[in-house]
Amino acid sequence: MFLARYATIALMLEASCGRNALPFRGEQLDGAVGVCGGVSSHPSVLAQLPVSPREIATDAVFVYFTVFGDGPYQVAKASKADGLVTPLVMGTGHPRDIAVAGGFVYWTDDVAGTVNRVGVDGGAVEALVTGHLGAEGLALDATSIYWTDAMIAEGSVSRVALGGGTVQTLALHQRQPVAIAVDGSGLCWINLTGGTITCSSLDGVGAIDIASGQRSPQAIALDQDRAYWTDSDIGSISSAARTGGAVTTLASGGSSFYMIAVNQDRLYWTDSGTGLAVDGAVLSISVSGGPQQMIADQQAYPAGIAVDNDTVYWAEQDGQALRCAPK
Repeated sequence: MFLARYATIALMLEASCGRNALPFRGEQLDGAVGVCGGVSSHPSVLAQLPVSPREIATDAVFVYFTVFGDGPYQVAKASKADGLVTPLVMGTGHPRDIAVAGGFVYWTDDVAGTVNRVGVDGGAVEALVTGHLGAEGLALDATSIYWTDAMIAEGSVSRVALGGGTVQTLALHQRQPVAIAVDGSGLCWINLTGGTITCSSLDGVGAIDIASGQRSPQAIALDQDRAYWTDSDIGSISSAARTGGAVTTLASGGSSFYMIAVNQDRLYWTDSGTGLAVDGAVLSISVSGGPQQMIADQQAYPAGIAVDNDTVYWAEQDGQALRCAPK
């Protein structure tokens, strides 16, 4: 399966991009006007890369991304205006989740066991937290960084001030917590082992499992009242009230639903596909369910996703590209 998948991807890359290993500015596809959006409803390439992008985050001007596997850099940004790529952190590492706020880019490194930050224009890397092997999921609020240590038997959820300092443990004895989301009223996280979705106050108080027995939950997003999560094994999106109650299936029938974002009254997610062909997709649906909207198909393992007021952005991991389309 591994060889078949990567033989397919290699042929696609050679045909579409040649062997140029240098990043270039946004490519116009299917009559798109501008790098993203414009009058076309088709997806565009924001930036073709010499690396495999994994997770992404956005601000008003840039798309920031972490890199999967070895490459010349591990954290970088691409301009929304022209797709120009600027590496922020050179060298190799094992960066996982990423977030941006207050002039800094934050990311976890599960192998180094660190939570790090660098200025949005680059500069010195600060390891704000060390000694947290398995650091994976990441989320920010106005004052703090929240992250998960995704150990199978003794995972945890913790937080620290945006500038570093004393680490506060919010939840212990978690079973492979792989993803976390936070807003002004609380936080929710996923335990992959056991398939639980847990929500609590910002201090970790009053934690309750709002769902259990999920097959392979991967990513989570929040609105004011509900949590939404993907399940990669059964290709579904489910939701439940953050205070508990019935679990609702909003979308199903996918190959491997992966990362998710919520924007206003819609959910956006990536389906990474079967791994045997270029058959991933990017989709959207109302937070209350209904028809699914196909934003892009024939994607090569789409991974991280982010949404702003007008545009959906995603990382095409095996296609080594950042892509975008109008909402």
